[in-house]
Amino acid sequence: PDVSGDDSRLASRGLGGADDAPRPEEAPGQFPPGFDESHALIISIRDYDDPHFAQLPNARRDGEELRDRIEDLPDDWQVTLLPVDRVDRAGIFDALDTFRSDLGPNDRALLYYAGHGERYSATSNNAWMLPSDAVDGDESTWVPFSHLELLFDHERSAKHVLVALDCCYGGQLAQTARGRTAQDYELRLTTARAHVILCSGLKGQQVSDGFEGENSPFAAAILQALASPRVQITGTGLYDDVLEYFIANGIEGQTPSFATRTPNNGGGYVIRLR
Repeated sequence: PDVSGDDSRLASRGLGGADDAPRPEEAPGQFPPGFDESHALIISIRDYDDPHFAQLPNARRDGEELRDRIEDLPDDWQVTLLPVDRVDRAGIFDALDTFRSDLGPNDRALLYYAGHGERYSATSNNAWMLPSDAVDGDESTWVPFSHLELLFDHERSAKHVLVALDCCYGGQLAQTARGRTAQDYELRLTTARAHVILCSGLKGQQVSDGFEGENSPFAAAILQALASPRVQITGTGLYDDVLEYFIANGIEGQTPSFATRTPNNGGGYVIRLR
């Protein structure tokens, strides 16, 4: 559906974007091909306690459909959709810390967040995810994007990491920087580290929850990409598909963004679809 323009059925999820940090040098071929394990953590928040924050009726549906789609992929993904009673601040911190501690050096990780986001303030250059118990104006009740940076710690992180943010101001974390066989992908892309960020909007942009009863535009684009007949899809390929979906459906006012935290000489994030 065309979700451009103003409509009372559309809820805003807050800001987007992705920041390119300096990338260390890293020798290619440092890792064996393929992955030991593949882990996905999905955090989707529909209901907010504070009436200042609009409810997001589509966010939970997005999370559930994405969980089902990933579980159908090859490679035996271990998928966790955070329960509705654990999407408060304490539950999100616990889930992120457990997720990170469970990752091995030759693993693949995917983190997806759908919910409200808040931009940095005059006193901070950070931006935040808003848990279900977030209080308007009280940053101590929010979850800073900077906590996600721990997933990109090259000393302790998984080989491949994709963080996908469907929230307003997600672009604060990721400002835009932007025909092989399965064996080619495995040898060329999975023997080096790949850490990438995909956001539903640019830094400072608010993003749409979509029409009630449907997926958000960002979730719909990702679900369509993961259902494509290709053998593999890379992080940049996923970004291209999301952007193409937005253009084809006339979605205005938000522009998907992509950035990499992959070290120089690094690989490319890849998901096997068949």
